[in-house]
Amino acid sequence: MTSQNRANPAGPPQTDDAMEVWFNTDPVLCQARRDGVDVWALWANLQRPVEERIRRHQIALHRFRLLHNAANQ
Repeated sequence: MTSQNRANPAGPPQTDDAMEVWFNTDPVLCQARRDGVDVWALWANLQRPVEERIRRHQIALHRFRLLHNAANQ
């Protein structure tokens, strides 16, 4: 849990500018950015329904397996 969520149990900020401030001031999110995580892409993905995220994961996993199998033949 990030410090923003502990301080604001209602949830994250609602505007893009406020989100950007949150991303840049929350220690966990700031470190994630330094580590190369695209927090905007992560945030956008988390806005999708669970079923859609699972569906997209299954598609990516299937493609990975196809590529992995092709490279190892």
